[in-house]
Amino acid sequence: MQKASRQPELESQSSSTPVFSLFAELESIPDPRVERTKLHPLINILVMTLTAVVAGADDWVSIAEFGEAKQAWFARYLDLSNGIPAHDTFGRIFRLLDPKQLQRCFLAWVQSVAHLTQGEIVAIDGKQLCGSQDECNGRGANHMVSAWACENRLVLGQVKVDDKSNEPKAIPRLLELLDLHGCVVTVDAAGSFAEVATAVHAQGADWVLPLKENQPLLHQAVKAYFDGVADHTLPPTLQTPPPQIVRTFTAAHGRTETRSHWMTEDVGWLAATTGKPLWPGLRSIAMVRRQRQQGTNKPSDETTYYLTSLAGATQADVERFAAVVRSHWCVENQLHWVLDVAFNEDHNRSRCDHSAHNLALVHHLALNLLKQQTSRKIGIKNRRLRVGWDTDYLAKVIFSTQ
Repeated sequence: MQKASRQPELESQSSSTPVFSLFAELESIPDPRVERTKLHPLINILVMTLTAVVAGADDWVSIAEFGEAKQAWFARYLDLSNGIPAHDTFGRIFRLLDPKQLQRCFLAWVQSVAHLTQGEIVAIDGKQLCGSQDECNGRGANHMVSAWACENRLVLGQVKVDDKSNEPKAIPRLLELLDLHGCVVTVDAAGSFAEVATAVHAQGADWVLPLKENQPLLHQAVKAYFDGVADHTLPPTLQTPPPQIVRTFTAAHGRTETRSHWMTEDVGWLAATTGKPLWPGLRSIAMVRRQRQQGTNKPSDETTYYLTSLAGATQADVERFAAVVRSHWCVENQLHWVLDVAFNEDHNRSRCDHSAHNLALVHHLALNLLKQQTSRKIGIKNRRLRVGWDTDYLAKVIFSTQ
């Protein structure tokens, strides 16, 4: 950042640390303003916004107020010759800022801190920014599709679903931005299309895709197969070897759940039955039955069918598949739920131009910084509060990932 002569706390750190990588990327973002309106350096506005959001600010007014409250702290790192920008300035710049530039910065930084191991599960799912809907001007809410690394607990990247488009078309664009070689990619049923399987396979990654009514021929064929297994009515040629079965049981918060997993590599018949070619990399088909009991409520019984490029010949293969399917919900529990509850994202009313898209990117950056700081074993909402209260902890979150 600017004002290196006033950074005594940072001089002892290597310029290759993640924070310097992040700030170097932020400094490379082109300023969208004309020269005569550049009262405050763009890097000031970007760093203040990110820091304020980490510390609990959820709108432009609170971001500007945080800047005023922490002006002496920011002055140690930034050139504040013209003071703290007004909230209108923060909002105007994030309306004008090209999201592709902020996305480029995000991806470059994440690649420097995320080390995806062989078999890392990457869950991809979409989330609507409800508060970004602008009914007066006929604009619907922004819809973001994100990739979540379940082991690293990081947002790897995100793309906005184009107007008059949908998630299945956005997912391949997101995959093109990422290096997922050796990973296992999971997507919900809305993204279960051959194009998605093709994009994952091209990355050298495995995929697990659920089947529902958006793939009627495949869904019907796989369902009929496992119905035949259960009824012992399949021809012998379709039962060699028989499907492997793994059952798991969990009990928590007054709810019990039994999950039964059937899996087989017997897929050669599928193309002839559906009249369509097999999806790239397809190796196995599977069925998962979930039986839940919540207190005295009526039990629920749900069955889902899957196509996957994972092996399915042994019990160990099915155990791995079961863990992957279970892990997909990390994107809901550890990303989307946190954004709604800890960041109040659904209630944010930023909607003009690029502001909602850019603020979603800032939320993801802030969440990654907070997730990487593990010195205090508290939830994200309380970490944000602690950052706002304690400048030492603020420095740890912003300037370190240890």
